[in-house]
This record gives sequence, C-alpha cells and structure tokens, in this order.
Amino acid sequence: ETASTLMAHGAHCAATAAEPIQQTGTRSELTQAAYERFREAAGRYGEDSGEMTVCRLIEDDAGVSLRVPGDWLPPWQVKHSDDE
Repeated sequence: ETASTLMAHGAHCAATAAEPIQQTGTRSELTQAAYERFREAAGRYGEDSGEMTVCRLIEDDAGVSLRVPGDWLPPWQVKHSDDE
C-alpha cells in the first residue's frame, strides 16, 4: 500500500473509532488504540479473519510467536463446570 492509502485508512479508523468510544463511555485513548489495531488486522488479513488476527498482526510485525506450545482445545470446545 502507498503511504497516502495507509494515512487515509488511519484517518478513517480514527473517525470511526469515535462511535464505540461514545457508546461505551470508556477512556478514548485505550478504545482508540484497540480499535485501530483491529482495523489494521482486518485490512491486512481480511474483514472476516476473526478476532485473533490482532495477535497474528503483533506476531508478524515483531517477528515472534506468542503461541504456547501444546495440544490445546479451541475455546469454543472447552466445557465449563456449570455446563451439562
């Protein structure tokens, strides 16, 4: 992407981040930073790529893996004690 495209995308993110800030009443700098990272991940990996792509974005940018070794169940398969 060109620098102007990235700047335009950043300006769009800043403008559209105002809505969740107003809806939740949170401190804007935290909400804005999280929103921008999610939008950046969506721009890089696609709108339907899922919420964990923010971790992938951080991994790719830093050149590290944040994954814990092991054979883990996906969160949606974990059974909680109050589930039947």
